[in-house]
Amino acid sequence: DNVMKAQDISEPACRFINALFGSTFKCVEVFPRGEVEAKVSCSLWYKFFAVGRLMNMSLADISHALAEGFFRDVTAPELSALVKATFADSDKRNKVLIALSNSE
Repeated sequence: DNVMKAQDISEPACRFINALFGSTFKCVEVFPRGEVEAKVSCSLWYKFFAVGRLMNMSLADISHALAEGFFRDVTAPELSALVKATFADSDKRNKVLIALSNSE
């Protein structure tokens, strides 16, 4: 919840969040049927996974992931807030934000 509400996420914080979430993803091995059962047991699993991965993505990676439907469990406003918190104002960032606003 703190990540989703953050106003500014530094590059070191992004690396930390990505590493922390990555360590947590390994918990999927606890479930006999892996990711399928994790999704049932934790309704926010894919959202958690997507946010963790976003922390290690460039704006180009995010644009590609959007086109592929990778962020399907994260709302456009949530993604917009994360992009604003993670990336400095730029033309590339604005293009991603426009794409997100068009997807709502």
